[in-house]
Amino acid sequence: MTIKKFRIKNKKIIFSIVLFSAIAFVYGKTLNYDYVYFDDDRLVLDNYDLISDYKKIPAFFTKSVFNSKEELFYRPLLTLSFSIDAMISGKNPFMYHFTGLLLHCISVFLLFVFFRKLNFDENFSMLFTLLFAVHPAFGHAVAWIPGRNDTLLTVALLLTFIFTLDYFASGKKNKYKLLLAMISFFAAMFIKETSIIMLAMAPLFIYVFCKNPKKADYLKIFFFMLLIVFLYMILRNYAVGGQGKEAFAIMKWFKSIFQSMNAYFIYIEYLMIPSRIYVIPELIPLNYLSIVSLIFLSVPLIASLFFATGRKHIILFGYIWFFTFLLPTLVLSDNYWYPHRLYFASIGIIIAFIEFVAGMTQKNPGVKKFLLFLIICMICIFISFAYVNVNSFKNNDVFVSSALKEQPESSLVKVLVSKYYAKNGLFKDALNVMMQVKPDKTGQYSKHYAELLIYIYAVNGMYDESEHIIHQMLAIFPENEVSLENLSEIYFLQGRYKEALALTEKLQKIRPERKAYMERYQKIKDAMAQN
Repeated sequence: MTIKKFRIKNKKIIFSIVLFSAIAFVYGKTLNYDYVYFDDDRLVLDNYDLISDYKKIPAFFTKSVFNSKEELFYRPLLTLSFSIDAMISGKNPFMYHFTGLLLHCISVFLLFVFFRKLNFDENFSMLFTLLFAVHPAFGHAVAWIPGRNDTLLTVALLLTFIFTLDYFASGKKNKYKLLLAMISFFAAMFIKETSIIMLAMAPLFIYVFCKNPKKADYLKIFFFMLLIVFLYMILRNYAVGGQGKEAFAIMKWFKSIFQSMNAYFIYIEYLMIPSRIYVIPELIPLNYLSIVSLIFLSVPLIASLFFATGRKHIILFGYIWFFTFLLPTLVLSDNYWYPHRLYFASIGIIIAFIEFVAGMTQKNPGVKKFLLFLIICMICIFISFAYVNVNSFKNNDVFVSSALKEQPESSLVKVLVSKYYAKNGLFKDALNVMMQVKPDKTGQYSKHYAELLIYIYAVNGMYDESEHIIHQMLAIFPENEVSLENLSEIYFLQGRYKEALALTEKLQKIRPERKAYMERYQKIKDAMAQN
């Protein structure tokens, strides 16, 4: 058997080896990474008493992902994924990173399956899947523990689309496949609230790709999805209260979109020319790269509209996918444009480009080898970029150092540096950095800034300053744990044991599973007995 025949016969096996070898090369080292103490500490370490106990799994559906009623993020299945890691390996970060890597591998595998079910060109499907697997923009999604939210979401949504395709593939309309599609969508909704976009995208997807859909099919699938969303909204409202309604306020959406339109340009740049992939991407300014990226992105759309290159309706669908699934990032804009939010949305652009290059080669077969070579070159460049970028997530020291080097004037980076100093006992340095933090455009400081400042004031013995901010915080967030905990400690240090005890009892009611509050309660009781 010649090498050529062997390669053709074993193409998928060779592709699988190359694909997962590339992923292992770029991301394998993350298995030895530590926590970076940027939300991973809040999701895992601060929540450990909750997530490490399998008996508390039902409670995941009654709390926000940060286990606080002040947070908008209701993602119980994300919490469940951390719980599985916690029950296997405790607080050891290895398992959390392993799961992140595994979810990325599953996402990549399902993406290739998805492309093949759409009957895309096999060679281009392989190469674009590999391009997705090693894209530098997705280091946040794989190497940063909280970034798994988007890999987990991608697994659920790709399964939803795949099972929907399977449902329509057979003339008998297999109800089992429809059930699996709805279960996958249910999982997606309880992983990330942006899955609600599927109410609009699913009918469009069925129209473009599915075989012989009838009006009854559209109504049936939309009804089941709407039912799942309704259940989700009930549980979400119970978990996060009135803030859940506020998050879905239409006027607030339009205002946020208008204020954050430039974020689209940055996300397009991440995708097309990923040279500015910062660990803390706060308000990245537009530049010539943003314009060049937009031009590159527009090529398939312009070619399909004016030169009939590729199937126009599929290319248009790819762009709609991209802009629609990225829309919630603008709606809930926080001026931090994290690349992991691009993870699922980017599949739309890949769909457009696969159809575009396949259309070009149909009319010009000689162009195919050149395009394949060009994509392979891009993959090699992306692998080198991604391999370097992922180093920033090695541990807290490297993460903070990278953030400071990339965005030294960022307010969030300054808070991060201050937190790093406080964590290492350098409280005066922490306070000095905090004094350099500037308010946002509205003149406000973030809740997390206030929480950290309260703590730093307290450990520096500045009790009056700390207590003043605490009461301001509690007026807005009556159950803010950080404020209550620090105020309790201040009262304890001042010998005001009854007040400290009352606050600790309140903390125990807010989070009864947390052992630290039980220990604090006992410490105060012992002090009261001695005095």
